[in-house]
Amino acid sequence: MLFPGSRSVWLSAAAVFAVILGLLAWQLTERKYPAYTSTDSVGVRSLVVDVAPGRPVCIPALRVTRDSRFIRLQGFSAGPRPELRWSLRRADGVTRGMMTAGAAGWQVIDMPIAGEPTARDSAPATLCVASDGVLSLGGTGGGIYAGDPGTAITVEGKRQVGTYVAVWFLPDRSSRTSLLDLLPTLTERASLFRPGFVGPWLYYLLLFGLVPAMAYSGVRLLAKTAAGSPTRVPLALAIALITFANCLTWALITPPFLTPDEQEHFGYAQYLAETGNAPSRSANHKPAWSNEETVALDSIRLPSRSAIIDARPPWFKADEERWRERVRRLDPGRKEGGGATAATTHSPLYYGMLAPAYWAASGGSIWSRLTAMRAVSGLLAALTAVFAYLLVLELVPGRRVLAAAAGLLIAFQPMFTFMGGAVNNDMAVNAASAALAFLLIRGLRRGPTVGVAAGIGALIILAPLAKATALALFPAVAVGIAGMLWRYHGRSTWRAYAAMAGAAAALGIAWVLLAPVFDRDVFTTPGGTAPGTGTGVGSAALDMPKTFLSYLWQEFLPKLPFMHDLHPQKWPAYDIYVQRGWAAFGWYTVQFSNWVYKVIVVVMLLTAAAAIVSAIRRTSTTRSLSVEIAVLFLMVTGVIVGVAAAYFTPVGGREGVFEQGRYAFTAIAPLAALAVAGCTVLGARRIPVLTGLLVAATAGLFAASGWLALSQFYA
Repeated sequence: MLFPGSRSVWLSAAAVFAVILGLLAWQLTERKYPAYTSTDSVGVRSLVVDVAPGRPVCIPALRVTRDSRFIRLQGFSAGPRPELRWSLRRADGVTRGMMTAGAAGWQVIDMPIAGEPTARDSAPATLCVASDGVLSLGGTGGGIYAGDPGTAITVEGKRQVGTYVAVWFLPDRSSRTSLLDLLPTLTERASLFRPGFVGPWLYYLLLFGLVPAMAYSGVRLLAKTAAGSPTRVPLALAIALITFANCLTWALITPPFLTPDEQEHFGYAQYLAETGNAPSRSANHKPAWSNEETVALDSIRLPSRSAIIDARPPWFKADEERWRERVRRLDPGRKEGGGATAATTHSPLYYGMLAPAYWAASGGSIWSRLTAMRAVSGLLAALTAVFAYLLVLELVPGRRVLAAAAGLLIAFQPMFTFMGGAVNNDMAVNAASAALAFLLIRGLRRGPTVGVAAGIGALIILAPLAKATALALFPAVAVGIAGMLWRYHGRSTWRAYAAMAGAAAALGIAWVLLAPVFDRDVFTTPGGTAPGTGTGVGSAALDMPKTFLSYLWQEFLPKLPFMHDLHPQKWPAYDIYVQRGWAAFGWYTVQFSNWVYKVIVVVMLLTAAAAIVSAIRRTSTTRSLSVEIAVLFLMVTGVIVGVAAAYFTPVGGREGVFEQGRYAFTAIAPLAALAVAGCTVLGARRIPVLTGLLVAATAGLFAASGWLALSQFYA
């Protein structure tokens, strides 16, 4: 049967899917894209070189396509922009041009390409720019690359290794195309710098096969559960498979290393897998990455484009071949590195989990190993979704549909699955924290068995070792354990509490002994001290509690008259937990139009309000679950307050938002539980309708996110 189970689930999901499919069809077929025809994969971070009289600047290693009609530069001129003369040298000829003088200030300069187009689809080219005045060009500087001489710009004929000018090529301005028209090009570009089995065909399979199949499977699972029908695959396993498939989709769509700090997490894992040692925590002479990774990052020009909205990864097979040629010529090693980076404060726990995948793919390219390691994050994401399902099942064992919905909301959450397709220790702390939440709720509901209690004790140590953000859960953990002691304190439970204390003590002592071996502090927070002590994370919040409370208030609510303005944004929580918490891909530069996030805000507020109303209406149930609700609520608020405390900036102002919504995923299982609680607001008969709406909306947003990422990364 194609649509088994609850008719209400299918109808509500169909209504949501119809709207989302209509919007997707409109976006995919609208001819609005004056897409870049090529780029040198450099974005503008600063002004890097001056074009001045007698100082022509030449930019080699460009690729110009047959349909390129404009060359785009960005620059700054203190006075009126001088006249520019330029030449584009290709194998099939030289094109010359001139730009008349223009206005002063920062500007985008589009230089028309006159004459016959290149005879080839993609041809190497060198752009030279000269001027009778001074024009500063934008790009990336500082010598951050390995320094391939073949890509170095020249000034007066002299190479400037480590300085890169941003160049884009565009089609005729009257030319507009749609995403569907661009799809063959997008899939070809996306398949570069990947494992050997990846080709353009795979992206058609993902976009038109796997993603719709997972959306259908999720709704089917929910519908059968709502109807009480048996499923061929156990619910927990089905949720895990859907989550893993969605994370793997992101692992293959997201360009290599274009997720937060992924190059540093990969470097940590590679150094540990190759040498058995953890990287240094302090500055030293060691490089941050192995020679192999350095060459790879240089070849894809990652530092010159991460966190820059209009920068793109390399798009041509010639770029991939340049990397292969460098690897053949240099034979870069894998065992160098070990220098301090943003990732090296962490324990080796997550990175050790990646080692088997790294070793399994050791015979392949660095891109194969990166993808294999991304898959491990996907497995941890799958565990997180399963623990959320089990948590809700403990709370309301008679409402399996709510439990299934909680797991599926996580399985399709776009930002969570995006991070589940990346090398990042967030996924380890998310899984450990979800497991801890489940075990606490199970212990509160059924009483602490030896196994459950030992698991709680172990995770109290392991979760912060995965990432120190788990320390924000400790108030909730204390309440949960106190609740267990209050409810279950007879002789039959002493072994369980002893097992909890013993597991925590054993792992804690083991880490105290192992930490020096891996050159780590006992506390793996930045600085290596306990949160809130000395100069540790959050100490400023404890030193200035009133200012911090004002800071926290202003993050979510309008500033009161007696408060000083401590945020540059009007509504920081919107930037952090809506945009960056739901859909901000790459280095937070790939985002939907603002109206999408406004819809998400409305749904979030309605869901929260529905959960509160439902709790008030069901007073007896709420009272019986009071400790459990307190634990879940404290987990969510603890993480939010902890993130705010870590980034708290007192009077003096901030220049931007530094918090990242993904940090809230440490409490994603409790968040999912609280979300599905809102689905009970209209009574038991309407639960299938509301869960169907929520799951379908999240699955639709996931599908739209994949298309958004393709269009922004590769067009």
